[in-house]
Amino acid sequence: MLQPTITIIIPILNGEKYIKTCLDSIYAQTCKNFEVIIFDNGPKDRTIEIARNYPAKVIENGTNIGWAKANNLCVKQAKTKYVFLLNIDTNTSRRTYRDWE
Repeated sequence: MLQPTITIIIPILNGEKYIKTCLDSIYAQTCKNFEVIIFDNGPKDRTIEIARNYPAKVIENGTNIGWAKANNLCVKQAKTKYVFLLNIDTNTSRRTYRDWE
């Protein structure tokens, strides 16, 4: 397995409607050297349960600390050269991360 060069960070608050499509689009990438960090910003739905079906790191917080603070906490945990911040309703194309391979 390649060492990740990209960390994809997704703070989530009630994203059950979008999480599967978002993560499916990420894991369908032609570039495979990335890691995903999902920050639990206190969702009251099945978002985290669905996220656990993917090889992403889930940080359980349980309280909404806001999008910016959640991203900052995740960036501190990233060990890669690049960080990509996503909203939960984002769908990426299959070659979004190709230039960072």
